[in-house]
Amino acid sequence: MGDAATVGRRHDDELGYLRGLGDPEFFSHWAAARTRLALTSTSSPRYSEIKREYGALAAEYRRRLDGAPHELAS
Repeated sequence: MGDAATVGRRHDDELGYLRGLGDPEFFSHWAAARTRLALTSTSSPRYSEIKREYGALAAEYRRRLDGAPHELAS
């Protein structure tokens, strides 16, 4: 995985990327992540990564909905 600083940078980079997407691109990205999550076995080594990505997308969706930033749960 990586140290806490590396994980924090990845988290910040991902949030910046998601916030930079227009609505059509954002929803396409979210739909693709939702499909990957649904089709990936919970025993897969990639499952936690996909679930984390989906969580970031859900948090960005909530932020866009109410206009206030949301922190991602760890």
